[in-house]
Amino acid sequence: MPRLHKLVFKLAFLGVTALLLTGAVPGNPEECKEGSSDEKILSACTAYIDSGQYKGKDLAFAFYLRAIAHGNFEETDKAQADITKAMELDPGNAQFYFVRGNIQWATGSAERNEQAVLADYAKAISLKPDSALYFVSRCYAYAALREAQPKKAVPDCKKALELDPENENAAALLQQVEEGAKAAP
Repeated sequence: MPRLHKLVFKLAFLGVTALLLTGAVPGNPEECKEGSSDEKILSACTAYIDSGQYKGKDLAFAFYLRAIAHGNFEETDKAQADITKAMELDPGNAQFYFVRGNIQWATGSAERNEQAVLADYAKAISLKPDSALYFVSRCYAYAALREAQPKKAVPDCKKALELDPENENAAALLQQVEEGAKAAP
């Protein structure tokens, strides 16, 4: 499980990097963004949030970054609370739904709400249907459910490869889920 946990949060950081490169949060303190250590992110983003000076999308992004840092420390309850707050502040941000799905997925399999994970991935995809990352993540989720659904996973992996033909993870996963789909009743 720890290996999957780190993969989930590495996927989330890919999205953080993409948002930062687009300059999504002007004026965000340097420590409250990707590239800093998780300890600095927690401290700086907490100060940023607690300052009361920021609102809307800027504040949402600080909650989002802090959620990922909490997730990297395996503090899933705190991560879940922060990402939910980010979503309340900016409900149209696909990345937030994706990360909430990842946080939920990273919990123990017995505690995991698999339908909530799938719903969050579906919402992220509906908001940003050109993201190969979101499709490959949902493909993986379908394939790794307690009751795997490889036939539902295959179209998502294919879509991820359509969007990003060089995506090696999607290609490898597609091969696995196609084999599982053939064996499924």
